[in-house]
Amino acid sequence: LREAEKNAEEDIQAIAKFSKNFLPIFFNVFVAADPTKRNEIPPVIRAFSVIADKDTLNGFFKTVLKRLLEAITEASGQDEDGPDDAYEKQVKYTELALAMVEGLDTSAATMLNRAAKPMLISTDPRVQKKAYKLMYELLHHHSEECIRSIDEVLESLKDGLGVCVPAAKRNRLKCLQETVLVLQQDPSTENLKKISWLISEIILATKEQNMKTRTLAYDLLVSIGHTFANTDAERMVGPEDPEGLLHTYYVMVVGGMAGATPHMISASVTAVARLLFEFPDAFVASAPQLLPPVL
Repeated sequence: LREAEKNAEEDIQAIAKFSKNFLPIFFNVFVAADPTKRNEIPPVIRAFSVIADKDTLNGFFKTVLKRLLEAITEASGQDEDGPDDAYEKQVKYTELALAMVEGLDTSAATMLNRAAKPMLISTDPRVQKKAYKLMYELLHHHSEECIRSIDEVLESLKDGLGVCVPAAKRNRLKCLQETVLVLQQDPSTENLKKISWLISEIILATKEQNMKTRTLAYDLLVSIGHTFANTDAERMVGPEDPEGLLHTYYVMVVGGMAGATPHMISASVTAVARLLFEFPDAFVASAPQLLPPVL
C-alpha cells in the first residue's frame, strides 16, 4: 500500500510539471467553447490547479481575475436591457475562477472574494447564481481566511438579502450554511447573535418551492442545533440552561412565530416542530414557557 501511494505521488509530481503547458490550452479551449459544450473542461482545470505550482497557478489566476473585473465593469456601465455579452463574460470567467479556487493561496482567494461581491447583487440570474456558487467554494476551501474576514462576508450576504433571484436561492443557502460552519469554529453567544438574521432566512427557506432548498434548510437548522448542543456539553451547560447556546438558539427560532407575516409565522412553526423532534429532552420542558406568549 505504501509503495502504491509513493508511486501515485511520483506520478502526480510528474504530471504537475506540465501544468504550465496544459493550463493555457484548457483555458483557451474553455473560452472558445460553446457554453453548452464546455462542462467537461472545468473538472480538468480543477485537477491541475490542485497539483500545480502556486506561482504558475497564480499567474493564470491573475489573467482570469483581470478579465472577470473587466466584464464586471463593462456590465455595470450598461442598461439592464443592453447586450448580453458582458453578462456571459462574467459567467465564463467566474466558472474559470471556480475551477481554480481549491488551489489558490490566501491572498488570491481574498482578491477573488472581493471581486465577486458586486456579482451577488447582479440583476442577471446567471451571474448571481455563479457568484453565490463561487462564494460557497471560497467559504468551503478557505475557511481560515473567511474567519479573519467574517464581518466582510456577512456584509456581502446582507447586501444580497433583498435582491436574491429564485435561481440563486439554493446556492445562497449553501453559503449561509458554510458561514454558519465558519462561525461555529468559535461558537459563542456573540457569534450566535451575529447570525440571528441568517437564522431567520434559513427558517423562511423551509417554505421554498424547491424541494432540495427546503431539505437543505431543515438540515441546516438541525446541524446548527447539534453544534450548539455539543458546545454546551463541553462547557457542562444544561440543555435547558438560559445561558446555554442551544436554549438561546431555540428562543430565536420560537421568536419567528411572532413574525409580522403569515409566511414567517408558518415557516417558524415548522422549524420549531423540527427542532422539538430532534431535541425533545432539551426543549420539551421549556416549550410550555416559551410558546404561549407567541401563540
